[in-house]
This record gives sequence, structure tokens and C-alpha cells, in this order.
Amino acid sequence: MDFETVVSIFKDQTPQIQWPVSMSLQNRSSALGSEIKTPSSATLKLTIDWYSALCSTDFTVYKCKMSGFSSAESDAVTQETNPVTIIYTG
Repeated sequence: MDFETVVSIFKDQTPQIQWPVSMSLQNRSSALGSEIKTPSSATLKLTIDWYSALCSTDFTVYKCKMSGFSSAESDAVTQETNPVTIIYTG
């Protein structure tokens, strides 16, 4: 399954939330992120308000993917969570 980036966090001096230009979800949701020190301590939380949710679009599968450079390795290190399916039950 291919995943589209809906929100990301970039660490320079301070963490910055970044939304892709074409992402309409930015106008209907919010994102919070923490300082990125280690993979286990980094957080990125996406919240879609129930009154802004689009049933056919937002109720899908999401996952978190983190990439960065390790001081111990020269190549980028990537970690991903298991996908989470978001459904609506009324």
C-alpha cells in the first residue's frame, strides 16, 4: 500500500510542522510535534476534528514514518509504525 505524506516535522533549530502544498487536510486538522532527539522520544500527533472530517477521504489508513541521520551511521535511518485504520461508526 502506498502512503501519501499528510504532515511532517522538520528539525532545524526548533521543530517545524510542514504540510504538503496540495494537502487539503491542513485546513481541517491540526498537528503537534516534539523536539526530535531520539526515535523513541519523537512525537507527531495529527488530529482531525470530527466536524471537519470528510468521510470518503479521511477514514483511511495512516502510519508514522521517521527518517533521519544517525551519528553512528552514514546512511539515513528510517523507522515506521504499523498502519492504523481510521473508521467511522455511527
